[in-house]
Order: sequence, then structure tokens, then C-alpha cells
Amino acid sequence: MKKIIVLQHNEGQLANQLWLLSHLLAYSLEKNYDIDIWCFYQYSKFFDAPFSKNKFIKFIFYKTFPTFVFKNKNLFRLFRKIYRIIYKTLVTFPIKFFYKKNIIDSSQKQYILDNDFKKDEIIKKIENDPNFNLIFTLDWNFFAYSYLEKHREKIKEIFKPRKDLEFQIKNYIQEIRKNFDYIIGLHLRFKEPGDGDFYDPEFFWYVENKDLEYITDLIKKIIKEKNLNINKTAILITSNAKELDIKKFEGLNVFYEKRNMVVDLFLLSECDIILGCKSSFSSFASYVGNIPIIFCIKIRTKF
Repeated sequence: MKKIIVLQHNEGQLANQLWLLSHLLAYSLEKNYDIDIWCFYQYSKFFDAPFSKNKFIKFIFYKTFPTFVFKNKNLFRLFRKIYRIIYKTLVTFPIKFFYKKNIIDSSQKQYILDNDFKKDEIIKKIENDPNFNLIFTLDWNFFAYSYLEKHREKIKEIFKPRKDLEFQIKNYIQEIRKNFDYIIGLHLRFKEPGDGDFYDPEFFWYVENKDLEYITDLIKKIIKEKNLNINKTAILITSNAKELDIKKFEGLNVFYEKRNMVVDLFLLSECDIILGCKSSFSSFASYVGNIPIIFCIKIRTKF
């Protein structure tokens, strides 16, 4: 069986990595290829699926990366940097040296996996050459949107949170639905050290507490235009904010607390609709939950 080893991602955080892996998983599912994910060790303990099949990778990286560091951003960044150096030294550099002809590096170009007219020669080679059975993928520019849609349920099953987290998610949503008919998932992303600069005149990529009154008005506008009962509509907020000014959401039924990022991601996916900053986090929640998303706009338009 032909095999894909996901050797390296773009050093993005949880949702960025999930998007990359989902496209490659969808491609592997469509072609019936074996896939081994070596680079998901930072977040793998939050999920049920055993992501790496390689015993060396599993022992050195997957079993040792500590989950307690997620409680402290600075500590997480430190461990991430240390593991990145070790991983490159022990894994990436040797693979690049010994398997140079088997590497697809998407750092400089995009690879379209579900379009026969746009496929690169190395992809055609693994598909058509019976003697070419192994490739390593680098970076993140792999896209297979039609396969992604086709295999959504299988990918959702692969990325099922571990049982204790899944229990929290289901229980939290069930408790809200006892008293509310509709849940709007609100993802508010605040800028952190190391985040890129995105200027967009139309959409919010990051928000600040000063934007929350405006976003509250957006929510009320959505509720009105969808003919929802504001008293029976819950607003489930997920955010990386250090301090979120809940008082800004006057007149809304808000549910917010600081939670595990995986819990936040899959709570969003259980809502009826998502209103979110333009990010891979809210987009992936929309995909895995198969629910509509509205990105937070800076200019009022009709929803």
C-alpha cells in the first residue's frame, strides 16, 4: 500500500494543523493510502486516535510532550521551541538527507490533490508508479476540498476528542439546550505575542474589548434578521482573551468561561451557527460541525 508520512507542518497552532491534516487525510481516504502523522505530538493527547504509528516518533515525541504547559502560554512556547529543535535534528534533517527524492515541499507552492489538471508530477508519480510507494510531506499548502467534503464524517470521527473532553462538550451543550432554542457560537480571537499582523478593512482577524459593544450589536442584528427569540437564544463564547469584558454583552444570554482549547473548538462545532473572527479556528469548527459561519464584519451589511 502506498504511504504518506506527514513530516512537518507550518508551525501553526491547533486549528492550522488540523486543517493541514484534514486535507491529507481526505486525500488518503479517497486513494486508500496509508497515512502516518509524525508532527502532531503537541496536541495529540487531547484526541482519541493514535496519530503516529512509528514507535520511535511515538516514544520520543508523542508520549513526552507535556500537556500541563498549555496552562501557561510562555511555558508552552518554550517547550514547543525545544521540541521543534529536537524534532528537526533527529527527524526532519535525516529524512531530508536520506529520502530527498520522496519529499513534497509545499512551502513554495500549492499542491492541488483533487484536481487532475493541476496535479504536480510527484503526486502523479505516487499515484501511477507502482514502484513509488512512499512520500513525506512538508509544510501546509496541500488542498483537496472536494475530498474534504466527501469524507467529512470520517475525518470528524478521526478527530474526536478524548472521552473525558467529549463528555464535557456534550454535557455543556445539553445543559444550554434545556433552556434555549438556538445557540450562536461566538469566537473572539485576541492578539497574542507571535501572532501575525493582518489588516483587513472588512473583517475582524483580532478583536479588543473596545470592539465588543459593536459585536453585540451585530449579534442582535443577526437574531432579528433570523427571526429568533432573543430570550431563547444563547451566545456561547470561546476566546483566548486574558480578560473578557462580559458586561459589553448587555441584553444577551452569554455563556463564557476559560476552557481547554479543544473543548472550545468542538463546543463551537455543536452550535447552530458560528460568528467568529476570520481564523482557522472558527473555520475548522464550522467544517467539522457542518454548520454555517459568519465572519465578524467591520461594516454593517445584511446577513
